Amino acid sequence: MVAPLNPNVSEVSFDNTLLPPRNTGRGFAPKLGGSVSEVTWAAGQIQIDGVNFFPLASSPVLLDFAFDLLDKGQVVWKESGGDVFIRFYDPVLVGYNSINLGNVDYPAICNDFILDGSNTVLVYLVAGIVKYRLQSDRYQTEYTLSTTPISIIRRFGVQPFKNSLAVLKTPP
Repeated sequence: MVAPLNPNVSEVSFDNTLLPPRNTGRGFAPKLGGSVSEVTWAAGQIQIDGVNFFPLASSPVLLDFAFDLLDKGQVVWKESGGDVFIRFYDPVLVGYNSINLGNVDYPAICNDFILDGSNTVLVYLVAGIVKYRLQSDRYQTEYTLSTTPISIIRRFGVQPFKNSLAVLKTPP
């Protein structure tokens, strides 16, 4: 799965874009049928398209989501205390599972379906290094995508005409 990820993209202008809806940043995801959904937090609930998905007492610092091959929502969020969590449908448990990823920065999630893939990829920073986890291994294993330090993961998605998932970043 490392091959479709492109860690060498550096956002230096608005010309460096992603395919919609990821070009607008986090919080929007395409469904398998082509429609676009949005994840939000309101009144103690994480919501997808305004429908309650699961309770979360306080507003997250950062929120993103994607759909899996079963068209089930996967949500990643950062709490005010610094910990990042992912909630996803786990076929082994035959239900939703939440994992605490610890204190990581700028998490973003995207599937690779537009590239004819079948996975969902979660990226984030650990001490400025881009790390990732895959839905195919139930987000259990942390991989290193790039050892070049960066400051911020601005966006994560498919680049037009590149046939790859890309981390649009800001160098330190």
